[in-house]
Amino acid sequence: MPDGALDGPASIAFTDGQYIGAVLDRNGLRPSRYYVTHDDRVIMASEVGVLPVPPELVKEKGRLQPDACF
Repeated sequence: MPDGALDGPASIAFTDGQYIGAVLDRNGLRPSRYYVTHDDRVIMASEVGVLPVPPELVKEKGRLQPDACF
């Protein structure tokens, strides 16, 4: 395989305008962390701190788990 052939997104996010979902890359090796805020935003990235979010706005935080739904 050429160098970088396995590189790709840490996760894939999708929505129908009402619901949002996300899945990890096929190996589940890269983290995908998320915040849900009190003003109904979902912020998801491979690292925490990509966007500054005041702690008082965070309603829930976590990371995607292989083969898990929430």
